[in-house]
Amino acid sequence: MRMFVRYAWVYSICIGMCLSGIALWRGEFSVGLISVPMQTVGHEMDAEETAQILQQPYHFLAKGRQTFVFESQDRKWVVKFFNNKYLRMPWYSFLLWDQDKEREKRERRWSFYLHSYGLAAKYLKEQTCIVYLHDGKTSGLPVIRVQDQTGRRFSIDLNCVPFVVQKKGDLLCDRLSIHNKGQCTQMLNSFLELIAIRISLGIADADHDVEHNFGYMNGRVFHLDPGRLFTEDLSDPARQAHEWWSATHNLRKWLEQNAPEVLLDFDEQITNWRKGCFVTEEASG
Repeated sequence: MRMFVRYAWVYSICIGMCLSGIALWRGEFSVGLISVPMQTVGHEMDAEETAQILQQPYHFLAKGRQTFVFESQDRKWVVKFFNNKYLRMPWYSFLLWDQDKEREKRERRWSFYLHSYGLAAKYLKEQTCIVYLHDGKTSGLPVIRVQDQTGRRFSIDLNCVPFVVQKKGDLLCDRLSIHNKGQCTQMLNSFLELIAIRISLGIADADHDVEHNFGYMNGRVFHLDPGRLFTEDLSDPARQAHEWWSATHNLRKWLEQNAPEVLLDFDEQITNWRKGCFVTEEASG
């Protein structure tokens, strides 16, 4: 019995170490993971100013499905690198019953990678706080120093990889949680103004998440993760109504749970903004 307990204890430690190793391996950042093909036409903006921003060290902040996010030492900026593992077919795809469905999913992800941040940088720069989008090979950018979540340090030649630089703010829902009704109403109005601008440009959003995708900074809401934008004709009233619903329904659910006192104001604001939303052909055309 004593021998069994001893081996069971050793076995448990081994299993735990293996699982921890797998978890660490899955969460690791590497330069190879951001070697995503770049486009021939870029959307570079303010390159000289951006080079100054990127001279400081950056440390790991978060990992989404599409990007790795690093925060600057002065906490004013974030740099996002695209995760090619999210874009390519998984190694186990040959085992999938419906490989065509998986391939279609990856193709849709590629489409978002190729177009979404470009749309944001071109039409919604102010609403996304994008300072710089690098998606074509260049020269003159610095080598950035980053530290991942395990403490490992990397040097990355920014001329050779696509990336995004954005101003850093707080999550919108975090700010809504700590402010009074009047301040929350102002934030919600700013959020709806952003949605109205996007819809008026004929730009739809396939990502309905609000809690993690929108930030707040200097009195205004911004779209901190515009990773699934696409152009579409939103002039049809039914299609536009659906876009308003998809943009607001998750935030409304969050308010029901966390700030029910502002829910009626939010519904009234949605109605008012929808009445004044007119679609142009700037992006959708």
